[in-house]
Amino acid sequence: MKPQINPYELYLATQIIKPKRSVLFLISAVDNRITAYNEFKKLPTTSDRHLRARFDSWVDGNKNNPRWYHGWDKSEFSGKYTACFVFKCKENKKQRRLYGFLCNPKDWDRGYQACILVCHDFKNEHETHENNLKTVEEIRTMLNVQRVIKDFFKEKENGCPLDRKKH
Repeated sequence: MKPQINPYELYLATQIIKPKRSVLFLISAVDNRITAYNEFKKLPTTSDRHLRARFDSWVDGNKNNPRWYHGWDKSEFSGKYTACFVFKCKENKKQRRLYGFLCNPKDWDRGYQACILVCHDFKNEHETHENNLKTVEEIRTMLNVQRVIKDFFKEKENGCPLDRKKH
């Protein structure tokens, strides 16, 4: 019997994993709902810089800044998307969004938090399209996705070097 290959992988969005937080892209060649990384690679320089500054701000432990990044609490969408998170920036009068989810991937450090970016969207109105959050939530709960996150951080626990995967 052939070993199954997980169709998902992670790519570190920031230069290093900090002691308390990290931002990563979920990548898949077979799941077309996963668009954040591919869209991020095409960003104009200014948008790339703005989003990286937001990643760094969050990773450094700064509190939610609704203009840069935030999650959803129990009072929104009947509390269904409290694990969802978004990074955002303006680009040519449009609002660029990278949607993902928060998790605590280190069994040995439950306070450690990672944001796994999943999909990209533009929006012009204030309210978030619930379909983006539904997609993120569906992907967040998939066994293969949970496995790739656990394996990624387990490797780091065992002392493997933390190199960004080349894409």
